[in-house]
Amino acid sequence: MSKVRSERDLREAVRDRSFVPARAELPAVVQLLGSDEDADAAERALARAGDAGARAAIAAFEDARPPLRGRIVKTVARVPGFERWLLDRLDDEDGKTRRNAIVALGRRPEGPAGTPTEGDLGAEIEERLAASWSQEPRVEHRRSIAASLGKIGDARALEVLRAARDAEDPELRRIVGEALVKLERTAAREERGAIDVAAVPSQPLLVRFRCRRGLEEVLEEELDELSPSVVGPGVIEARAALSIASLYRARTALSFGWVLPVPSRGTVEERVEEAIVAAAPLLRRHTIGPITWRLDWIGAGHRRAATFRVARGVSARRPELRNDPTASLWEIAVIGADDGMSVEAHPKGAADPRFTYRVADVPASSHPTIAAALARASGVRRDEVVWDPFVGAGAELIERARLGACRALYGSDLDPRAIEAARANVAAAGVSAVLAVSDARESRPPEPVSLVITNPPMGRRVLDRRALEPLFEGVFANVRAALRRDGRVVLLSPLFGRSVEMAARHDLRVVRRGAVDLGGFDAELQVFEVRRR
Repeated sequence: MSKVRSERDLREAVRDRSFVPARAELPAVVQLLGSDEDADAAERALARAGDAGARAAIAAFEDARPPLRGRIVKTVARVPGFERWLLDRLDDEDGKTRRNAIVALGRRPEGPAGTPTEGDLGAEIEERLAASWSQEPRVEHRRSIAASLGKIGDARALEVLRAARDAEDPELRRIVGEALVKLERTAAREERGAIDVAAVPSQPLLVRFRCRRGLEEVLEEELDELSPSVVGPGVIEARAALSIASLYRARTALSFGWVLPVPSRGTVEERVEEAIVAAAPLLRRHTIGPITWRLDWIGAGHRRAATFRVARGVSARRPELRNDPTASLWEIAVIGADDGMSVEAHPKGAADPRFTYRVADVPASSHPTIAAALARASGVRRDEVVWDPFVGAGAELIERARLGACRALYGSDLDPRAIEAARANVAAAGVSAVLAVSDARESRPPEPVSLVITNPPMGRRVLDRRALEPLFEGVFANVRAALRRDGRVVLLSPLFGRSVEMAARHDLRVVRRGAVDLGGFDAELQVFEVRRR
């Protein structure tokens, strides 16, 4: 039988975050809640004791005086399953006790095992909190009631809070506004909308595309019919009256969005609100059903308070625009600040139709927009015979096949798992390719090749970088032997100038090169042609 600690030893023990008090020690730990110095540590220790700790605290509540009463309520609230006891504390004479109960009840009711309870307990809590609103004289308590109703409320909470929109206390008005935003968007989720990808804007709009840094020229070539312009690293703009489905034809783009007009005057929040309000007709035209949106401050953190203020302002002026960060169709992105700020509307809820063939993957395989860029950089020639000696999951072959004019596709890789993934993906894409497990330094297709397109190992995930140079040297020798006299090679190289030198030793001259951001490190997009003699 363990010895019960002295008060001094117990005060020291509760500060140990791994300490769980024995059953005999629980009453003494509860009494430590009355000490300003020990209260927080004692509260955590009792919570670690779970159901027994909560019951020990409840047993001491009847004879407790403030501030111990309020601290007992706070402690019990840490343990699921005591919501009905907390409900009775809403009538306590001690203000701190009532407020702690109000805050604790602003959570989803849970059973003793931590699972949500069934039945009418949630509705009962909402009704009791709503009733407390009219009975509670203290404004700080009303603030807590409003916050709790915003977390767990339903129709009754909406009724109470809508009547309190114009409360005299500014902080109470703010909390009521935030609670209403939460409740109204929750209520609206039962009716789900969808983005109309076929709708066409009524007039040409400025579209901003983003791609990997270093692929601006490739994306610009892909968007050539729109007369695009590069406006920054990885950013291309074009003006067009095209549907979302048509904009998704840009296979080398990571994302795109419409650039919304932003007023030049006002605070940042006022200008963002005005931009969203003015975009309501555009969003309505491209949305079937409810229009839901979320705000994203790119590079500026969450800015939660600012988001709520903007959402409240938009809701007051355009009720059909429902702010819902969880189930949003549209992402309104705020980039930059002050004079350089821009606001974009991204069709977040529209499914990307471009790479649905990607049903299997392997480590270090190409991102599909990178594969699409390599394919586009290779150009299109008739009667093409294509080989990817590091086929991975097959994205380069598939993207090149989508451009047309291929007579045969070959892919090889040392990893049998890669060949399995490539087979699954080419089948999903409806593409025919000959795939085999083989070494890129030794084996090659059974016929002369017009195009080698590949994303070889970078030494970052699957290969020691010290082995890269001899690998590339051997591959260039084998590739050159496989190429026709008019053949070419398109690849990403982590060796930059060294791979250009190697290629030159095998009669391959570089005709295009440029660094590309692969997500944390750079490689160089290189295009070679067989040197003519």
